[in-house]
Amino acid sequence: MKIRIGRAGVEGSRGLALSWVPRRVEALSWVDGADPTVDGSRYLVTIERGGARLVREVGEAALDATAGELAALGAGEIVVDVTELGSGGPSRPARLILNP
Repeated sequence: MKIRIGRAGVEGSRGLALSWVPRRVEALSWVDGADPTVDGSRYLVTIERGGARLVREVGEAALDATAGELAALGAGEIVVDVTELGSGGPSRPARLILNP
């Protein structure tokens, strides 16, 4: 699974916007501009910072964390793990490390 950062500002009034490509969609090709997203996918997203952790389960390939949520985690690097939850079992986590 590939993770893309939609908004990299993680301090001040800006939060963190994450988006990623689901593992099943990576193998599909785009046809006439159609979006080959897979309905029903669930994702476990973990954001760690300063020894604290924010965990969310979401139903789309995106997550926004507010500046307040990030500040509540403390200071230091931000580690994001995204795991796709599927009928065949969970994927290996995709990891992204940010050093703001």
